[in-house]
Amino acid sequence: MKWNIVTDSSCDLFSKDYQKGDIKFSSVPFNIQIGAESFRDDEQLNKKKLLNLINEGMLVRLHVQHLKIG
Repeated sequence: MKWNIVTDSSCDLFSKDYQKGDIKFSSVPFNIQIGAESFRDDEQLNKKKLLNLINEGMLVRLHVQHLKIG
């Protein structure tokens, strides 16, 4: 039996798309909206800009993209 364990991008237990035997680990990135700015929680995330907006007191909203499994 094969397993696919899917986490959101806040999980630091596995490297992205790591696979071992019959177990595959995948990560789905958060989409972070701060004011009018949108950020995707992946390798390209501009952490400095994100933290500056948070420090300015902007409202933060998190979204996880929908997955189709099967």
